[in-house]
Amino acid sequence: MTPSGEIGDRAGVGGPAPFGRPALSLVWTCLAVGALSTPFPTALGFDPWAWLVWGREVTALELDTTAEPSWKPLPVLVTTVASLTGDLAPTMWMAVGRTGGLLLVAGVFALAARTAGPRAGLVALAPLVLTPDGEPRLIRTIVEAHSAPIDAALAVWAVERHLAGRPGIVLALLTALGLSRPEAWPFLVAYGALVWWWHRPLRPAAVAALAVIPLLWFGGDWWGSGDPLSGAASARVGDDTAIERLAEALGTVGAIVVIPVWIAAAVGVAMALVDRDRVVLAVAALAAAWSAVVVGMATLLGYAALSRFLLPAAALACVLAGVGGIRAVERFGHRRWTMTAVVAAVLVVSAPQLSDRIRGLDDVASEIRARALLSEDLPDVLAAAGGPDAVLACGTVAVEGATLLLPAVAWELDEPISAMRTTPEDGPVVVFLINGAVQDLALLDSDAEVRTLAQSLVWSIHAVDCDTGSG
Repeated sequence: MTPSGEIGDRAGVGGPAPFGRPALSLVWTCLAVGALSTPFPTALGFDPWAWLVWGREVTALELDTTAEPSWKPLPVLVTTVASLTGDLAPTMWMAVGRTGGLLLVAGVFALAARTAGPRAGLVALAPLVLTPDGEPRLIRTIVEAHSAPIDAALAVWAVERHLAGRPGIVLALLTALGLSRPEAWPFLVAYGALVWWWHRPLRPAAVAALAVIPLLWFGGDWWGSGDPLSGAASARVGDDTAIERLAEALGTVGAIVVIPVWIAAAVGVAMALVDRDRVVLAVAALAAAWSAVVVGMATLLGYAALSRFLLPAAALACVLAGVGGIRAVERFGHRRWTMTAVVAAVLVVSAPQLSDRIRGLDDVASEIRARALLSEDLPDVLAAAGGPDAVLACGTVAVEGATLLLPAVAWELDEPISAMRTTPEDGPVVVFLINGAVQDLALLDSDAEVRTLAQSLVWSIHAVDCDTGSG
């Protein structure tokens, strides 16, 4: 048998380091802060609301995954448990999602600090808030409890725990990641083979990990839609050629971090090549490999290469930048004028990009506030309209001008997402409208009877050609 720390040495990416208790403290701190953050006003994103609906359907044995988004097992496992708390389920997922985002921040710091000290960890965190695209949306994805920060946290902590010589934890983290992102499957297979070869006590866990992925991923979608590949089909986008998809995907990869991060990361990798630092080179290889898988899936299979899918690579790039920046200062700090000139030149070249992303933070904050208002007002305006029974008495429900809230409406009505419409249809229908949105009601038959059931600061609910018994 192999000691638990030795697998890291044999894998060629380092061995255990005395970081176990601090790492555990970081995890508990993130859990506490994530739970305490839930009273702050905000809205869940489209996908989290859908996962909540699916979790409730799983407990009722009535899963329906025929509507967007595409199926993924990990968040639904969590929301299935959360659904047992009834109306508290959204709050519970909010706590989980925000904890995942905080764990990403903690993991980037921990991995960079393990590699080049706490100062590298702090440097790595600075550009993280400007990822993974031009808006930039990391903060929004954390606040709105999306799964992308959770995915990136699982990836970063898997690397950090491997360096700590904890292959069992790494296997668990990669399994969880594989239940959320198909890009993780090659990494899970590779690590499972590594564990099988060098750590016999974990062989049953490796087999179980590789078995649970297809069981829950394809089995869950089969149950919910009647087709085990339904989610895979719905995830394919556009009719672009492979060359066009490749170019777009590579452009997305190039934009996941700002220019100074790429430069500092390149410096760190260059010094690692000279110093034969296997840890830094392995981190760089993992970031490149994850990006390659995303690009390959987009090019060859037609899946979207969205920036949030590349967040694990962006986080590792920030780690490399922190390590590279600190080591460059340590090695060349005596050449102050040269270092100052280089840093100034990099900042001048990247100033437009940095300025755009920094200004984008204010736009992100505005989006968060706007969506929070919509989400918070929805239960009240629904109650004013007579509640779910009155609305559903009409037979059909449409959500116009706020399709991101469509699964939230499904949650409030206790209906499957597939029962919701994005535009009104002929015949009896109840329409949820954002005030000031394009009034598709005008597109209906001019003889249609339209009655306003309820109206609030941001929402209005209208009954068309039906008597809901309200108003």
